[in-house]
Amino acid sequence: MIPLIGLTCGTGIGTGSFHTTHQTNDSYVQWVARAGGLPVLLPNTEPELVHRALEPLNGLLLTGGRDVAPLLYGCEPDPHCGEVDVLRDRF
Repeated sequence: MIPLIGLTCGTGIGTGSFHTTHQTNDSYVQWVARAGGLPVLLPNTEPELVHRALEPLNGLLLTGGRDVAPLLYGCEPDPHCGEVDVLRDRF
């Protein structure tokens, strides 16, 4: 049986009627496939759904992305902090 490997996604701004996109770098998808797994993209949905999204998976790859939003771990934003993706961080 092929292992299902979840890949976290970044949130982007869509075009036209698509207001938000969920995406990850193709390299992550290709490397999981080359290793014999089936990559499963995990959209940044409601945090309450995370445990349900992870249940069928055999593994999880936390992909790289923007800085983590400091307010989510109780700190004030630093001027050196880059862009954040709050939807991704909450997921």
